Amino acid sequence: MGWIKTMFKKIIQKNVLWTGLIDVIELFNLKKMAYMMLKQSCKKNNKNNITAPKGKKILMLTISMIEIDCRINKVASSLAAEGYQITIFCPEFRGQKKQLVIQKISENITYVRIKPTHLTQKVKMSYQSHFVKASFDFDFDFVHANDLTTLATGWVIAQQNRLPLVYDSHEMWSENVTYKNGKYVQMQARKRFFYQKLEGRLLKDVTLFYSVSSSILDEYERRHQRRPKLLANYPDIASLTYKNDTFESLKESLHLTPEHFVTLYIG
Repeated sequence: MGWIKTMFKKIIQKNVLWTGLIDVIELFNLKKMAYMMLKQSCKKNNKNNITAPKGKKILMLTISMIEIDCRINKVASSLAAEGYQITIFCPEFRGQKKQLVIQKISENITYVRIKPTHLTQKVKMSYQSHFVKASFDFDFDFVHANDLTTLATGWVIAQQNRLPLVYDSHEMWSENVTYKNGKYVQMQARKRFFYQKLEGRLLKDVTLFYSVSSSILDEYERRHQRRPKLLANYPDIASLTYKNDTFESLKESLHLTPEHFVTLYIG
């Protein structure tokens, strides 16, 4: 039956009037995959069987561009400074041919760049089976998921290994935009509903949960009756310590006149 669905999708993709139906098909595939994955893992383990960590090895998961994700790198660096060993599963290099590339960043931080298969490429925003497969070749004591995009994957890995699951919600991801037809648009209501329900279910098995602002903490408490810890996006402390507090004017450094109006965005 798989080839029939594939052929049907190719036919209707030629008509823009059917794009809504394509979304329904993709959402159905994602929903079916997610719940089958959760159901299968539940049969083997449950949250009461978590094994106390014996070491300080952390497996982090992200689908973001790790080179420019300041929050993940700051958290990893802070933990590494305390003696933790951090392995970060992240997307592959552009044009990467090998399935897996290990990149040593520092003594205690390692990037593991994993290339998804053709199938997982379609649902990698919500579940990364290639991360689950790769996890069998690594030792770790904690699983750390960054954003809702990797929480389901982190949940499966943590359940399979009976380890604590840490969840860092960088934003209210279920209220995010989505990329469609070459532009970013508001996420459809049905997808927001699904992701909110999925997040609420997975949170029941999260050991440590934290997010970025008090307003998001309030909203999580309202939605899921669980208040995350607060870990705001502060700059590195070292960057706030200077020998000389005298700085050149921003306008002068940019060769602007005093009449220029400057808006400074930090974020």
